[in-house]
Amino acid sequence: MTKIIGTILLLISCGNNIENKDISGNWKSIKTEQGPKFQTELFVDEETFNVFSEEVNDIIFSSYYRINSKEIVLLEDNKKDIQLTLKYVITDEKLIISGGGINATYIKIIQGKTMDEYLYGDMTKTEYIREFDKRKLLD
Repeated sequence: MTKIIGTILLLISCGNNIENKDISGNWKSIKTEQGPKFQTELFVDEETFNVFSEEVNDIIFSSYYRINSKEIVLLEDNKKDIQLTLKYVITDEKLIISGGGINATYIKIIQGKTMDEYLYGDMTKTEYIREFDKRKLLD
């Protein structure tokens, strides 16, 4: 009986490790050969998917979303109709998103002021852009 419980707990923990590859948080794009020309950052919370681009120094996209094991489904404002479906993979602390003309690789932002602080009003747009530009220089 103890072996069965141990095996079940092991399987549950292995399953959770796969599921814990969560896209929520702040992400910074990294340069790749097939990646976009402009630096972008993502902020993903439990409800919205937001993209900030250096091309215009502003948020270029903000949408509700649903997620399953392989796709991010971006939704219209009514939270029902599908706007766009993107494939994603999280490996080695990288988030790779593709589809709809997008092919980008991101890494998690672990320090500095981030887009969520800007969106929630904890800092100004100017302060966020300054932090964004510092991270951009790290490439």
